Amino acid sequence: MRSLLRRGRLHRLGSSTSRSTLQAARRSHGGLRAGAVALAVAALVSGCGEPPELRFGAAQPSGEKLDLPSGGRSGLPGEQWPDACELVDDAELKAILPQAEKIERERQSLTLHKVDFLGGGFDTEEIPAAGCQIDLRLPDDYDGVNTFITFSMRQIADPSVIREEYREDRGRDRDETQSLGTSWGADECHAEKSGLRSVYCRLGQYYFEIRGRGPSSRITEQDFTDKVLSQIVQTVTARMR
Repeated sequence: MRSLLRRGRLHRLGSSTSRSTLQAARRSHGGLRAGAVALAVAALVSGCGEPPELRFGAAQPSGEKLDLPSGGRSGLPGEQWPDACELVDDAELKAILPQAEKIERERQSLTLHKVDFLGGGFDTEEIPAAGCQIDLRLPDDYDGVNTFITFSMRQIADPSVIREEYREDRGRDRDETQSLGTSWGADECHAEKSGLRSVYCRLGQYYFEIRGRGPSSRITEQDFTDKVLSQIVQTVTARMR
């Protein structure tokens, strides 16, 4: 921040100057210094005010359709899964969070256990880009990253398998979650009632999870879920249809 305080130019007084003139000059110089300091303080105060109010937008999906095979009852092979960090681009993200800055993405892997219907037992498969964490900054007193959104694909398989798996998970956690129905643009979603409020959704052959948090001093977890995560889901599901 550039200071408005400027160095004053001092004038040397001669020995013949009267005492009253010297005192008047000192008072005048002191007044100039006080005025300059006041201007500098005012500049600092005006540059360090409250951060702007957070603004939120709506989903504006623009990405290409995924158009993936379901993979049948055994699921889609991991090498055919989409890169989760490419499901929401910066333009789509800023449609929802127009003040987003310092956007960074980090891929997250998933270890998937599949039933081996022929040999019995389970096969283990590592899917390196099944998840993505998006870190960013929203207006706040803190200048660094203060917001994160994590999207994770849990399974891609025949819709009947996805429906069974989703409802099994929902039934196990029913007391700790609440149904969101179809309001987020998926076939079905439910959210955790506490903690980071992870939301689980299914749509056709896709089963996925999303969670996130904004700057705690600016927005509650519930508002972030309602205003941000819901729009991320609508952006992603537009590509799944």
